[in-house]
Amino acid sequence: MILAEKILELRKQNGWSQEELAEKLDVSRQSVSKWEGAQAVPDLDKVLQMGELFGVSTDYLLKDDMEDDGKREDNYEPANKRTVTMAEADSFFKDTAESFRHIALGVMLCILSPVAIIILAGWSETGAISENVAAAIGLPILFVLIAVSVVIFIINGVKMEKYKSLETKDLHLAYDVKGLAEKKYEENRLVYIKKLCAGVVCCILAVIPLIITAIFAEDNEFLCVCMVGVLLAVVAVGVFLIVDGTGVRNACNILLEKEDYSRESKELNKTLEAFSGVFWLVITGIYLAVSFLTKRWDISWVIWPISAILWAIIRACINMARKAVEN
Repeated sequence: MILAEKILELRKQNGWSQEELAEKLDVSRQSVSKWEGAQAVPDLDKVLQMGELFGVSTDYLLKDDMEDDGKREDNYEPANKRTVTMAEADSFFKDTAESFRHIALGVMLCILSPVAIIILAGWSETGAISENVAAAIGLPILFVLIAVSVVIFIINGVKMEKYKSLETKDLHLAYDVKGLAEKKYEENRLVYIKKLCAGVVCCILAVIPLIITAIFAEDNEFLCVCMVGVLLAVVAVGVFLIVDGTGVRNACNILLEKEDYSRESKELNKTLEAFSGVFWLVITGIYLAVSFLTKRWDISWVIWPISAILWAIIRACINMARKAVEN
């Protein structure tokens, strides 16, 4: 089998189009087409790059008389381990970054969902519109934004389902995947820190407009209500930055089995998987109930950071109990 046939076969095995392979190799589609048609030969650096992408040796690609599958020895999947190829890792990084951006958007929409009804309710207190009109406009906006968020979460969850095993199984990284993950981790470090800091600052400073208005314009209730909307909007932006900034870092931690995805943590995550869904569902119900009953959307959002701290405490307690049983 000649090089052209091997490129064509390996591309199809990975389920890539010529355009997708060309994008990964930073060449034109026409170049890939010529390689597969034996009308041109790729440069050596592209052959090396294809070897990493396909998880095969360069000898297999270049030697016409080499008819085995060419898989590197470190690409075989050890018992009870999940092998990650260079091609899968490359797709995983792209999909995870996109996934976290979508999740960030969904969370932001959830936080923004009550803004319209809050402002309209405050406006109705001035007599400009009736409470019925405020509810008729504000409630549909609230439910539409929540519905859009839920759809985003569902679609995103389905899309990322194929990578679920990476979070729960012990990993065996194919040739150079570890190097790629470590490189991306370092390259993303500054971006992560900037977005995290910007997001935290937004969340902290979001309350300032409301405080200033309460001090200097306490008689203007409608303005105070509008500042609650501003507070939620700024918090929404802050949360978006925090979630969006953690995408690549999270993917790196999964592949490198670091932090929350270490092999020890994976065992803990398996224990907590069923409980976590119930926990956050209950927290969501509490947040909505408290917010609607008290109408204090300006402060009810603190339920989320408090819940995150509580969840961390629960994780730590269960982990200590598990270790005590094992010992």
